[in-house]
Amino acid sequence: MDAETLRGMKIKELREEAAKHDKIANPHGMNRQELLDALGKVYDIEELQRKTRRKKTPSIRELKRRIKVLQEERGKIENPRRALLLRKRIRRLRRKTRRIARAL
Repeated sequence: MDAETLRGMKIKELREEAAKHDKIANPHGMNRQELLDALGKVYDIEELQRKTRRKKTPSIRELKRRIKVLQEERGKIENPRRALLLRKRIRRLRRKTRRIARAL
C-alpha cells in the first residue's frame, strides 16, 4: 500500500483495511484522519503520519515589545474600528504574558 492508494479509499474501505491488522484497535470508532495515521504507522508511510510540533511560546520580553509597538501604533490611529482591534490585540497579549509568567 502507498499513500495515494490509502488517500483515495473511502472511509468504509479504510476501516476494513484497518480491521485486518491487530495493531489497530477499534477502527470503527476512528475518523478518516485517525485511520490514515494508524495505517501509515502500520505500513510505515511517513507521508500519512502526522508530525507533531510544539508551538514556540514567545518570551515575556518579546510579548512586552509587541505590546509597546501596538500601543504606539494605537496612539497614532484615528480610525475607531482599527483602534478597537489594536486594543483587543494588546489585551490578548497582556493575558498571554500573565499566563506565561504564572507557568514559570
